Amino acid sequence: SRQIRTVIDVGANQGQFARKFANVFPQATFHCFEPLPEPCAQLRAWAKTRERVHVYQKALGDAPGNAKFLHHIDHSPSSSLLSATQEGKDLFPQTTRQRELEVEVSTLDEFFLTLSQGVVPEVLLKLDVQGYEDRVLRGGQAFLKRVDVVIAELCVAPLYEHQAKFIDICQELNSAGLSYVGNLDQVFGSDGAVLFLDAVFVRS
Repeated sequence: SRQIRTVIDVGANQGQFARKFANVFPQATFHCFEPLPEPCAQLRAWAKTRERVHVYQKALGDAPGNAKFLHHIDHSPSSSLLSATQEGKDLFPQTTRQRELEVEVSTLDEFFLTLSQGVVPEVLLKLDVQGYEDRVLRGGQAFLKRVDVVIAELCVAPLYEHQAKFIDICQELNSAGLSYVGNLDQVFGSDGAVLFLDAVFVRS
């Protein structure tokens, strides 16, 4: 088992992943990114009770700036910088009602260049960004060289417009020295086809 000391949680929502894995990796420092104000406030309230959890109200992408973010009112974890497809709305009707808001976007490379306390290996990067994974990785090509494990929720079914493709993420991470080793979890449609999955990549 790896001695994970730094966890980068991109698309943290209310901290579902961080709350679970803070107990798995008690020595790790967590950096959690969540652009939506309401889930971010809940995440911050929990983080106040923990010594090593830092919360940033921003999205990550391939270039710093501001962007239009689509908040799914009935299911905030599926909110995205990308529009849901009609197929996505049919499969998950709770993604239909939405409101637009402007959010701050940074990049992995820009952010961790400015981080004063540094990043202690080994590093786990978790991505749950609803089809935006390729942009986050493009904005973190230098930082990726320091990452030991990636857990990425990836869409297989076309749930978002212009979503990242599984094969492209595999190739991107492969070129950074990280190999696909399997899935933590996968979600099936009524016909048995995989809709999305949590893929794990490890530096050999």
